[in-house]
Amino acid sequence: MASTPFGKAKACSRDFERDLMVNMGLVAEDLGAVPYVLCAAPSYFAQHGVPTSPHDLAEHNCLVHTTQKPVAARWHFAKGTESYGLPVGGTFHSNLEQAILLAAVRGVGIARLPEYTVSSELADGRLRAVFQGQVQSNRLIKAFYPRSKYVSTKVRAFIECIKKRYEPVPVGA
Repeated sequence: MASTPFGKAKACSRDFERDLMVNMGLVAEDLGAVPYVLCAAPSYFAQHGVPTSPHDLAEHNCLVHTTQKPVAARWHFAKGTESYGLPVGGTFHSNLEQAILLAAVRGVGIARLPEYTVSSELADGRLRAVFQGQVQSNRLIKAFYPRSKYVSTKVRAFIECIKKRYEPVPVGA
């Protein structure tokens, strides 16, 4: 257990969140899942082909971000009413998101990264996304704000705006 300004806490986000809420008098509200993208450089796809199904990833070099939870080398997808996880593997593993991004841009393999990390590379064509709308994420965006009987209109409006932006697309839509 590590010592924090909020007391002893396990290396677990739920414990940290609980400490924030109890010791700092904060409320936590889930705003939605962080959108993830599977992507690779056009040069990678030119050399190895574009996978047509998530099951094809077994034949590709997947760049594994080792800090992704719950299992870094198992990527999750949804299509139609089906939701499933697939084991992936590859020659490059890192705990640094930027290292995974750089390897993807250099054509090393297919990466699974947050949309906000790859948005400029997708926009300028250095990366190309596959399986859009099928990549699942269990990583949540949360808002923390002071516990109060009356939450300010600005805070409530901001939270509602972000919730709307990240509301889940129903499986099968």
